[in-house]
Parts: sequence; structure tokens; C-alpha cells
Amino acid sequence: MLYKPAHNLLCLAVSRYAKIGLRRITPQSRIDISSKSKTLELLSTFSSSPEKRYFSLSISDMADQVQTSAPPTRAKNDLSDMRKPYRDQDDGIEESQLPSRDPIKLFEVWFNMAKESNTVYEPNAFCICTASKDGQPSARMVLMKGFDDDGFRFFTHYSSQKGQNIAENPKVSMLFYWDSFNRQVRVEGKAEKLPQEVGEAYFKRRPQSSQIGAAISDQCSLIESREALMNRYDDLKARLGEEPPAKPPTWGGYLVRPERFEFWQGNTNRVHDRIIFRRPVEGEKVDEKVTRPAEKGWLMERMLP
Repeated sequence: MLYKPAHNLLCLAVSRYAKIGLRRITPQSRIDISSKSKTLELLSTFSSSPEKRYFSLSISDMADQVQTSAPPTRAKNDLSDMRKPYRDQDDGIEESQLPSRDPIKLFEVWFNMAKESNTVYEPNAFCICTASKDGQPSARMVLMKGFDDDGFRFFTHYSSQKGQNIAENPKVSMLFYWDSFNRQVRVEGKAEKLPQEVGEAYFKRRPQSSQIGAAISDQCSLIESREALMNRYDDLKARLGEEPPAKPPTWGGYLVRPERFEFWQGNTNRVHDRIIFRRPVEGEKVDEKVTRPAEKGWLMERMLP
């Protein structure tokens, strides 16, 4: 960071003596000085100004502060040497060897491999990214609760941030990452609410503890403490006994209808495989060298890593 007194003084100096064609510069501006000598020259023009008395640094010190304001080449907590080997280069994915050119079926193959391996704790966990109507993104981990040709299902509170975002902007992005396979799948599409009866049916299948957790929480509302939260939980459980609570009206399911997939396979040499499936754009003329027809109306492409 630029030392603020030196920064402010230099901004003021340049602003007052801007006869060399520079734009007006404010204290919020970044100053780009090519050499210490030029910095000293600029500061010297301002050395007799009354404003200088507000700053205790010498002109030479200020010039040094300006010249050392560039960010360091490494972060304070540098992690650039953290690197793990992935698969060998010879294990790359060839399009001709894919088990399916239907992206839903290919996802099913990859998902089942992760589920049956016992090396991925929650293979159905994924990050879903939503965005508000003004474009502010937010991301969080949720659990997929089903998928088929229509898309991917998950359940949450409609009052949550993701629920509010989806109401304003239904475009979402999903990311599955299966570390032990060095694989990830990205899905882009639009989210829509599932029918209430679907939410009711799933809610009844949940453990009572999870049902109570949903019933006492208007997700993303504020509460004064964890003690107050657990008091809500204990009070409702005591009233219910072994009976299930009613599904909150603000709780339900979403279906993400996919419009684009990316299947990513990591390789040790970082020449990763990225296989894309997307829907054709109306009136699009595809380049047959890079875009090939897949199953069920999808197009398939390979992207550079």
C-alpha cells in the first residue's frame, strides 16, 4: 500500500502543477512514478507549499515510499509451492472413449464411481452459485437430492439468500468436485421451484431432527445466540414428542434445468481435459472441426485447459 501522507502530498502536488498534461488526480488515485528522480522532482515543486507542514516525512522519504508501494511478488502467506500430482498424461480422456455422449448419463457414470468408491465423503455435495438482480454472486455448499433427464434437485428455504436470488435471477451454476478422482463437473442452467407435493414427500422422509431444524429456522434471519437457537429446538422437540413437525411453507425444493455441462479431468502436467456439452443457439452455424453433435440434441466440444 502507498504510504498515505506521501500519497496525498504527491496527489496534491501533481494536481496543482499539472501543466504537463496530466489529468486531475485525487487522494484516491494511484500514482505511477517511473523513477525516484522524477518523484523527487514532482515533490520538490511542492516543497514550499503551506500544505507541506501537515506531513512529517522528508521529500526523499516520501519518494522512497512511493517507489516501494508496488505489491510484493509473493503473498505474505505464499502457497505457490503447494502442488499435488494428478493422473498421468497417458490417462487423458478421449472423446471416442466416453461411456456416453448424453451429459446426464455421463454425469451418472462419474457420480456412481465417486459414490461407490468410499473415498468421497459426500459425493452428492455441490457448490451452487446464485446472483442477485444487481449481479452480486454468492456461493454455498448444498446436497443434491436427485437427478434425472429434467435436471438436478435440492431443497432449502425459499427465504434463504439463494432462494431470494433465484426469485430475482433464476440463472445458477453448480460445481461438483470429487477430489480423489481429480474430477469436477460444472453445470449451468436455470432453477425453478418444484411442486409443493414434491417438497412435502421429501420432508416426510427426513429424520425428525432435520425436520425440526427446518421448522425452527427462517433461514438467513438473525438470532441473538446459539443458546437461543437450541432453546427453540428443544422447545419444539418437547412439544412434538415422536411426531413430525409440519413442513414450513417457506421450505421446498428446486430443480436446476441444465443448459451447459463441463466435465473436467485433472492431469499432473496440468494439460487437463475439459469436455463441454451445451445446447445449440438458435440459428447457429457450428464449426464441425471443434463442435460435434452429441445425444439428445446436445453439442459436444473440447476446451483448452
